[in-house]
Amino acid sequence: MVTLQQVLDAEPDRYLRASVAWNELADGLDAGADAMMPKLARLTEAWEEGPASAAGLTRYDNLRKELAGHYPALVGMSQQLSRFGEALRRLRNQTLDLVDRGRAVGITRDSAGAWVVTKDPQSPVQVENLRKIRAEEDDIVRAAQDLDGDVARRIATLGPPPPGTTAFVPKDSIPAKGTDPKLVAAWWNGLTPLEQQYVQTEYPELIGALDGVPSAARDIANRIVLDNELDRYNARRQEIADRLSYLEAMHKQGRLGEVYPNAGNPLGAYMMELRVLTGQKADVDGKLKGLNGINNRLDSSDTTLPRGYLLGLDTSGDGKAIVAMGDPDGADNVFTYIPGTQTELSWAPGEIRRTDVMVRDANVTDRTHQTVGIWWLGYDAPDQVVPNAISDSYAEAGAPDLRRFQDGLRVTHDTGSPSHNTVVGHSYGSTVAGQAASESAGLDADELILVGSPGVEVDQASDLNINGNPADHVWATTARNDPIQHAGWDDNLVHGENPAGKGFGGRVFTSDPGTPQFTWEDGFNFVDAHLDYWEDGNPARTNMANIITGRPEQVS
Repeated sequence: MVTLQQVLDAEPDRYLRASVAWNELADGLDAGADAMMPKLARLTEAWEEGPASAAGLTRYDNLRKELAGHYPALVGMSQQLSRFGEALRRLRNQTLDLVDRGRAVGITRDSAGAWVVTKDPQSPVQVENLRKIRAEEDDIVRAAQDLDGDVARRIATLGPPPPGTTAFVPKDSIPAKGTDPKLVAAWWNGLTPLEQQYVQTEYPELIGALDGVPSAARDIANRIVLDNELDRYNARRQEIADRLSYLEAMHKQGRLGEVYPNAGNPLGAYMMELRVLTGQKADVDGKLKGLNGINNRLDSSDTTLPRGYLLGLDTSGDGKAIVAMGDPDGADNVFTYIPGTQTELSWAPGEIRRTDVMVRDANVTDRTHQTVGIWWLGYDAPDQVVPNAISDSYAEAGAPDLRRFQDGLRVTHDTGSPSHNTVVGHSYGSTVAGQAASESAGLDADELILVGSPGVEVDQASDLNINGNPADHVWATTARNDPIQHAGWDDNLVHGENPAGKGFGGRVFTSDPGTPQFTWEDGFNFVDAHLDYWEDGNPARTNMANIITGRPEQVS
């Protein structure tokens, strides 16, 4: 039986450090399995065909697969230890808070762990205070007991398939992307643990993209996708570099005619290919910047940061990614942050840092509840302000995906009461959120925060379909120097009424004025104020943290 003293004496960081170690072990094992692939190719080339060759190569490949088969279990251990450590930290903070509140009214704990009333022990007020404290103690102990049992059960399901056991799930039985998350969850829960592991490793690109699959499973699948994409883009980068070096050498030697024997103008063909390769290199470098940024966050050994969960990855086009700072399935508060115009995969490092800032702010604001933040680049953001960002089409295309993602968060949440879910839209990201909330299907969010918004496709907050009264749960801020407020005439902006204007009907909160648009020293600056909301000391950060953690009375 867990006791309150055990919770007080607990060291959550021990489990968080162990989580990092298991993650490093998983990465090392995965790298080892990857390293076996080129060796298998060389063995195939060098070993003459025959029964011995076939048997040896098959055995080698089976060993590689066996090694790779341990990866999900190792990542799973990392996930569960992190989940336990984060939840234990929250319970310990609740216990410390309880002890502090007790001490403030003259109720302390003795060396045996019993509550002692040191002030007015017979007064009705103290009798009631003691009753409440003991009731909270019971709640904390019960939660700790449940946590211990839950994580133990989850760990017991981990591990590679026992020898001689196999699992198979037909690819065409996997729900298509876009399927209702409730139906996806029903399908997932109908699989055995071995079948779940099978689809994660055999079809990671499908499982990782499915709303309604638990975050832990999506994370494992998408880490496999990330590893494959890093290999692919690094290989492509080397191919481009080799080709550029070859072309440069042939050009210097005056041998372009050998490179382009059928070209009437070899120099023109050379210049054209250079332009193509340079463009491809820029795209590859941008994708690698984003992929490495995501990978670095997932592999972070900083235990002050929540463990990263990769909930989506797509490198086509400008690229898309969904990265959670913590496990949303077990959190008390979850916010989904949607970035705006020009955001693409290459922006991942900075956008992840911004999300981490909001998570840290929220968890400092409320130490007794866990807040998880999600960077959601699950839509194709406009490439430029003009002409792209003045179009509704990007918001209309992204709204169904955002709605389904938010629905999926509800379906997979598996701890205690439903989480307090917030959607934070910045710039055009607020337009995507507004479009989703303006449609009849609505948006499953308890709070909607609109930051530096060009409009949300409606003229009044009351036209937004979220949980609760929009007048109380739609929030907006626009800095005085943010040029976005000039994207229209007066408060009638390019995508509707200004959410931070007096006539919109939501709740407006304070932010710093931001960087001036013009100073004699620096000249014109039309960008920084639009991004300053996350700068140190900006009251917008404190206000967003209070909204995310369900403290509306603290918002200024």
